[in-house]
Amino acid sequence: MKDYKQLAVRYLKMNRRRSLVTIFGAMIATMVIYCMLNLGWSKLLQYREQIREQGDYEIVLFTETQQQIEAILADDRVKDAYVGSYYVYDYDNPVTYDNALYLNTKQPYRMDTILEQLKTDYGVDGEDNYELAITYMQGGDDNTVVILTLMILLISFIFAIFGVGIVRNSIQLSTLEQLKDYGNLRCIGATKKELKKIVYCEGMILELVGMVLGIAAGTIASLVIGHFALKITAGFHLIPIVPILVAFLGDLYFAMEEDCKLIANMSPVSAIRGEYRISKEKIKVRNSLLFGKLFGTEGDYAYKSIMRNPGRFAKTVWSIGIGIGAFILIMGFSSAIQRVVKDQEKMWKYYHIAYSGSYGPDTTLDEAREGIPPTKYLKKIADLDGCTDAKKVYSASVFLKDYKEFYGHGTDEYMTQSEQGSWIQSYIGAKDGPLAVIENAISQISCDGYDEEDYARYQQALVSGTLDVSDHGIVLVNHDNVTLSEAEIYSEDTVMLDNREMDFTDYQVGDTIDIVDMNKYYERADKALSSLNKEHEQQLETLEEQLRKKEITQEEKENQESDMNSEYFTARNDTILQIKKELTEEGSYITYTIEGIVNEDVNTRCNGVHFVLPLDKFYKLTGTDESMSVGMRYHFDKFSYMKFGNIEGEMNVASGLEMGYEEPAYAMIFGMIEGMKKVIFGGILVVIFVVTMTALNIMNTTASSLYLRRKEFAQLRVIGMSKKRLTKMVMLEGVIATIVANIIGIIIGVLLSYGFFRLVITSLFGYKYSVSVLGIGIGMVVSVLILCGSVYLPLRGLKQDVAADLATGGE
Repeated sequence: MKDYKQLAVRYLKMNRRRSLVTIFGAMIATMVIYCMLNLGWSKLLQYREQIREQGDYEIVLFTETQQQIEAILADDRVKDAYVGSYYVYDYDNPVTYDNALYLNTKQPYRMDTILEQLKTDYGVDGEDNYELAITYMQGGDDNTVVILTLMILLISFIFAIFGVGIVRNSIQLSTLEQLKDYGNLRCIGATKKELKKIVYCEGMILELVGMVLGIAAGTIASLVIGHFALKITAGFHLIPIVPILVAFLGDLYFAMEEDCKLIANMSPVSAIRGEYRISKEKIKVRNSLLFGKLFGTEGDYAYKSIMRNPGRFAKTVWSIGIGIGAFILIMGFSSAIQRVVKDQEKMWKYYHIAYSGSYGPDTTLDEAREGIPPTKYLKKIADLDGCTDAKKVYSASVFLKDYKEFYGHGTDEYMTQSEQGSWIQSYIGAKDGPLAVIENAISQISCDGYDEEDYARYQQALVSGTLDVSDHGIVLVNHDNVTLSEAEIYSEDTVMLDNREMDFTDYQVGDTIDIVDMNKYYERADKALSSLNKEHEQQLETLEEQLRKKEITQEEKENQESDMNSEYFTARNDTILQIKKELTEEGSYITYTIEGIVNEDVNTRCNGVHFVLPLDKFYKLTGTDESMSVGMRYHFDKFSYMKFGNIEGEMNVASGLEMGYEEPAYAMIFGMIEGMKKVIFGGILVVIFVVTMTALNIMNTTASSLYLRRKEFAQLRVIGMSKKRLTKMVMLEGVIATIVANIIGIIIGVLLSYGFFRLVITSLFGYKYSVSVLGIGIGMVVSVLILCGSVYLPLRGLKQDVAADLATGGE
């Protein structure tokens, strides 16, 4: 046989199980890498097409003459172009170019260079379409796509190391097993170069087959993930294959070189004699008192066996231990997130998101509706798949006759530790009394009106009285989970607003509360404030006229306008307070009886004591009617932050406001949680991948190690050791590795999860650390299956031919 490369196929067939395991490992690694790269590339192409739909040009040149335009159009670097106006934003000097030339180049991946060349050649200024340029890895040094691409390639290379590592171990073990054959081939005239070809062929066959299968599997995976998760069409692309080939084949070359050194440095005679595993150094005597006491002589022997190669043992237990630790971390983080979700759902009650204002004595209906998005966006939110209920918000504040009397019933906990109560208490106890604007605020109490369906929901929270109130009856929300004061928050080990359940007042059913007649208030306030508003508007118009005539400067106008606004709001609050006092002195207030008390606002998150009523009673108490809704609220059975965020982005752009609409707290928190879930899912996938690759490596290594120890096992059988005892002794090697790996894994997992828990969960939500028992349990089970299974399966497959095994070389 002159073509020794055919031996590579023969050697692979001789150990089909290991070859299949190796191919499977390479396939999994390739599948993960290709899927990741293919999805990233497909997303980039999709984004590129979206940008071109908005503006199909790569470069815009600020041309001024027809001659410049014609010369540039004739340039070989230009693919196509069109003329149009272009606006350049500059705060001090914005410019509009009426004859700007929009063009696409024949080499978009050289966009930056071509732009500079055209500017120099034709003496024009210009700029690139930055959003499109970054998809071609152009756009200057601050191109985030380039950075992201490099990160993805780095991660891909790391994953490739795992895939090549399996092939490296497989070929190394195959080389050791066939070393006698290589010695024989050397004796009959085979050169070192020809033997190296055998090693390289084995590696290439395993690698290429695994890569082809992995790319096929990765294509299918990227199609499924792209369609259902990312909403993109992934397809099959050749570009992602290039870095895979570079990473795998490049790493494979260096790996095969290491195996070839063993053949090149071993003499034929030493190889035939089986001296390749004999260490000439003094063998250390190792005694395991612990494992000897636990498992007897077999345990002591097993410990000595695994410590023949302490480096391999350390790699095995540390790799599995790190995997267990990572799994404990992820499971602990996952259980904490589930707890957060459960608590947050409870905190946010039935309605999760609301866009609403606050209507009341010092806030007009138009002012209350200023922060509400347009109706079309509110309808889009209501039409989201997960939104199952959407209702108008009816909420208004009313004037208490005597706020000191009302809050005199406040509990010490509420008045000193809650955000709202402590704020009110600070002004009640003030020596000179609060300013008019503050007194107006603390004299008001909120009241919410609900339709029959929403109002009936309070029955589950009713602790005293009834919901079927009379015309002068109210239902008091007297207990809930509220935001703590700053002093309390800073005393907690958290960076987010902390909450606590507490009673608000000591009111009982049958107690009465005096409330100003709001119908009379609005009647009188409309007259008094209309003249004040008209006077203020005239003052502002006069300022605009003076500015237009250049009688005052812009700075003078802004200063005077600020003073006028301050005087107006002071006069407005003084007027409101005066009307309230007049009505109180006239006896224009109504005495309401507390006919029901609930210990929770089941519909919406609250931050203090307030009233709830059916809509008809709400209209009478607050002086409003059906047309005076102040927003919308939504209930979600399943909330998708991505879909909600798309609508939110649209309405923020359409608003023209610099900061856009304020993001609802529920959306912000659950958007953060959704991001954490994605991190957890990604972490689980990475851990599964790493553990799978490690398991395959351990299986291959252990199987070959046992195969090479056949002579040792035969010798033990000859001196009288039973097959059962031999099996137990070898299995204990896996048990010892499992014990050590679990100790390492639990220590790593507890330390990592504690630190990460304190850093994220405790700091954000205030929860105390708890170890994930489930994570430890699953990690232990997986480690037993991998380490003990990798010993048991190949051991069971060894043929018990003592005579043949005694004739083998090896350890």
